[in-house]
Amino acid sequence: MKKQPHHLKLLSYKISFEPLEEIDDKTSDFNYQLLQDANKGKRGIIEKLKKIIADKHDDPVYKNYLYVAYKTQGRNQEARDILQKTIDQHPDYLFGKLNLAGEYLYDEEYEKIPQVMGEFMEIKALYPERDEFHVTEVISFFRIATHYFIEIEEWEQAERRLEIMKKIDPDDPTIETINEKLTAKILMASIKRMQAEMLNEISVDTYPKVEYPPTKEPPVLQHELLRAFYTHVTEDFPTEWMDQIMALPKATLIQDLELIIEDASRRYDWFYANYEEFDFSAQEFPVHALYFLAALEAKESLPTILNLLRQGKEAVEYWFSDSLEDIFMEPLYILGESQLDLLKDFVLEPHLFSMARLLASKIVAQIVFHQPERRVEVVTWFREVLQYHLDHPDEDGIIDTQFIGWTVYEAVEASLVELSPLIKKLWDKGWIPETYMGPLDEIIKLLKDPIEEEDKLPLPENIHEFYSGKYLERRVQREYTEEELEASRRLFGSMDDDDLIMESLAKKLAGSLPEDMNSRKPRTIIAKPKIGRNEPCPCGSGKKYKKCCL
Repeated sequence: MKKQPHHLKLLSYKISFEPLEEIDDKTSDFNYQLLQDANKGKRGIIEKLKKIIADKHDDPVYKNYLYVAYKTQGRNQEARDILQKTIDQHPDYLFGKLNLAGEYLYDEEYEKIPQVMGEFMEIKALYPERDEFHVTEVISFFRIATHYFIEIEEWEQAERRLEIMKKIDPDDPTIETINEKLTAKILMASIKRMQAEMLNEISVDTYPKVEYPPTKEPPVLQHELLRAFYTHVTEDFPTEWMDQIMALPKATLIQDLELIIEDASRRYDWFYANYEEFDFSAQEFPVHALYFLAALEAKESLPTILNLLRQGKEAVEYWFSDSLEDIFMEPLYILGESQLDLLKDFVLEPHLFSMARLLASKIVAQIVFHQPERRVEVVTWFREVLQYHLDHPDEDGIIDTQFIGWTVYEAVEASLVELSPLIKKLWDKGWIPETYMGPLDEIIKLLKDPIEEEDKLPLPENIHEFYSGKYLERRVQREYTEEELEASRRLFGSMDDDDLIMESLAKKLAGSLPEDMNSRKPRTIIAKPKIGRNEPCPCGSGKKYKKCCL
């Protein structure tokens, strides 16, 4: 069904919590009991209501009660018949309209609902001559409208009406149920969209592009102090050793550090065969070496580091798991920001792991934040990289939608608005997954936004900061408005257990993953936030987490 645009047209009217028409207590009590009996399907209620209707055929209320009684007892056709009779005889009766809209909801005939409830799905717009409505009328109207917008997946419209219901009658017992339905529908829509994108995803086979002779022996080092890299985790590395290592002769130290980086490739098969689980004390040696090379500003070592990232997805994930970005971003920026040609050659090399290639895009984008005078140089780099993909759509091992999509994401972070025409072409090719940033118009809009200081990655000033992570405290934190915080509470406050929901999401996606995804040997991953602030929001909006539910 083609969705029609809807806007919440807020019109002023009075909401009454008292009866709008004078009615004596006896009649009020009588009607209340009738409705209760209808809702419970009490024996004899249908015949009783029929007799009342025969006597009071001009009053639609009792026909509405009869409709409720029929529905409660599962006599759906008879319920429809009395509903149609009510609408024919009382075309302006609100609850008749709402019951008909409810039937359309049940039958999934969503396109018919605005014909009943009005284009704006707002009660005052449906009854412009009225200035006052009873609270039950308003709540019932918004209840159906919210369900309608949930079903046609117009989440924002549903959320707005749900908020109005909460303000009008926060104790309404249906609000929580509707909120849970809305949250579940958003998550399921996100799952379906992710599954669909996974089916259309283009990936490349990866394998080692630079081969080292395999060995079982550790490298022969000129500085024995570096053997500590094979016995200590980065979290507990003694600070005094850091100073001693930095004081070693630079030339021979760099030679040793490069050998240690290469050791991860040379002995990959040996470590894989001899360690049942990843042992950080014995296997974080390439991270140690990477930190020291960056602290030494050994730019000449960039090719050696890139060769490690050329070892294929399986090897790179074995060594760095989901901490690839956390480990490499700062060192690569320090060593690579002045070697953009080398980085461009790297990302345009076929059959490389997409996340390894993406590291280059990320650090080039960071140049805009740290060295804004080089912005034109950054735009040129991104333009040449993206244009190469458009010019080589059939080149084996190059077109990777994960790399392309996230590279565009980095261009958006850096506000490289000059790339809009290229991005439109990539979108038309189907190479930018919508779950990354939303639809094309949202991407183009975000490109025009100024860069945000909070996206600037702070850099370590010395080897101690590489290990301690203290430099991360210099990152600018975004201040969130109360409205943004409330949106976050609304989403996550409705979830009993976020982890269980994400686990459920993973299970649902598992059927779309390659069978060999679970065949690899497990390794303990480094703890990190479950959802990165620059990652897609799990609510399914397509926006960045930091700009949505964070």
